[in-house]
Amino acid sequence: MSNTKFISIDEVLEKTTFGRSSLYAKVSKGLFPKPVKVGSRKIAWPQYEVDQMMDFYLSTTNEEDTKSFVTKIEKIRTERSIQ
Repeated sequence: MSNTKFISIDEVLEKTTFGRSSLYAKVSKGLFPKPVKVGSRKIAWPQYEVDQMMDFYLSTTNEEDTKSFVTKIEKIRTERSIQ
């Protein structure tokens, strides 16, 4: 993930048009990927994951499909970080 661009919560909120509490509720419910810790007190999201989620939200509103998609994204993230 060394070439991965990370975006701040403010950038995620701007891209998604979610409110802060809505974003964290979606993360908590498994409807949006968890953030990554990028510093001792800073979190961010890989930009490509946010972009993938926005494309996915255009294609479905089904929560179970969304949870499956988020699980897949997070699994890929884990596999990339191991390599």
